[in-house]
Amino acid sequence: MKKNLLYLFSLLLIVGGFAGCSRDEKCPVELPVDFAGVYKGVLDVELNGTQIAQGLAQKVYITSVDGKKATLALKNFSFGEMELGDIVVRDVDVKQPRGTVVFSGSDIVNLAVGECQVNLAGNIVDKKMTTDIDVDVKGQEMKVKVKFNGEKMAADQSSEAQISDFTIEGAEVAFDEATKTYNVTVTNATEEDLKEITPAIKISDKATIVPAIGTAIDLSEGKEVKYTVTSEDGVVVNEYKVKVLKSLDRAYFDFEDLVEKYSATKGSDKFKSYVPATQGIYVWDASDGGTKTLIGMNYADKFGVVGSDAGVEGKAMHIETLDTKGNGPIWTFPATPKVTSGSLFLGKFILDFKDPLKSTKFGVVVDKKIATVRGSYKYKSGELYYECPNPGAQTSHIVEERPGVKDEGMIAVVVYNAKDKDGKDIILTGHDIYTSTEVIFKKQIEVAGTEEYKPFNVALDYEYDATKEYKLAVIFSSSKDGDKFSGAPGSTLLIDNLEIIAEN
Repeated sequence: MKKNLLYLFSLLLIVGGFAGCSRDEKCPVELPVDFAGVYKGVLDVELNGTQIAQGLAQKVYITSVDGKKATLALKNFSFGEMELGDIVVRDVDVKQPRGTVVFSGSDIVNLAVGECQVNLAGNIVDKKMTTDIDVDVKGQEMKVKVKFNGEKMAADQSSEAQISDFTIEGAEVAFDEATKTYNVTVTNATEEDLKEITPAIKISDKATIVPAIGTAIDLSEGKEVKYTVTSEDGVVVNEYKVKVLKSLDRAYFDFEDLVEKYSATKGSDKFKSYVPATQGIYVWDASDGGTKTLIGMNYADKFGVVGSDAGVEGKAMHIETLDTKGNGPIWTFPATPKVTSGSLFLGKFILDFKDPLKSTKFGVVVDKKIATVRGSYKYKSGELYYECPNPGAQTSHIVEERPGVKDEGMIAVVVYNAKDKDGKDIILTGHDIYTSTEVIFKKQIEVAGTEEYKPFNVALDYEYDATKEYKLAVIFSSSKDGDKFSGAPGSTLLIDNLEIIAEN
């Protein structure tokens, strides 16, 4: 027994000889990691179990309180068109085992969707951060999971990426905020003159722009030039367009030349939406700007506005009403409709989550009197009609079946004043395109089922004043009451051989 105790005592002395320090030496200590700072990386986002965003550039700020507590902030959190706000979690617990940083915490955070329970956990190893953030909207069926991977920056950098000034000598330049487009009007300029234009541009401090400032651009023959502005930190990227507005005596759309407008991914499936290529001032958009988000949230299975090979000859536009399942409102955000009508129109779609009907910005500026809009259509009603008895942003998911009711499509042509008496731009939306007092001409054609293509012809009769500006809206809808969230999913409107003719 004594012998065993002697061996144990000797072993302790040996270990102590390796691990101990003399009185004249300082024992080495493990210094705390300086983890506070800014981390730049990417986010992956899931909504209710479905991945809706991947590889989004973002920064995370972490501030140390005393080495054991910290505050973590994810600023300007957004995905798609949904801007939620700043996620700030205070009193985050921090531990530093063996040179790494492990942290976790929870907090109640007020975001655009309401009061949220936020839980986070992560670690920092060799200045690289991995963080999982769970956001649970209280009282709502909305759970967001965020995964961030990033690396510590030497110093924070600017996230500003704006064009602050854009001018062209000898030309009038008007900026369309909604589309981030600089519309250029020139007088006495030939196509040759437009081949080499050098704009004067100012951008945010330390941002970069492509094409570079001082580079000549070609705006001839209706070409559209895109500028890309990137913030100093690379997190924010904004795109701007420049084009010369030119009127056409006649625009003809046979829909053989379509351009991709929107795309979406759900699992391994990829979807694309198409619109006609721009001709002169005639710029098209579609309701699929909203469908894109619905696909990502698993409420839609496809886009409603695409090309079709079933034209009069060749291709046509295919516009379809979709079953988007219907779901109640989430906090301040509106309900998801049961019925989403497809629509193709002249103008711009800018998704407004809180008021979907405001998303459609109808009309393009025309500088000639429009005389005729004509073309061909074919229509088929979906099988089961749903009526929304109380149409509204918060009640669009509540519908009643109407067996035996046949859906009808809508072809509409509207001309309205582009400016009010104070010179302010007028934009009519899904709320007032047919009811505004600014409308000076309106024709709505309800189209029923037909086996063959039929012609439509709208002769525009209105007083034209060359000193005023007007907007023209041409609208094709697969359900005439789509703005009331009523219609039959599967209803399909085909459009071909469209002509827009100005008065000589």
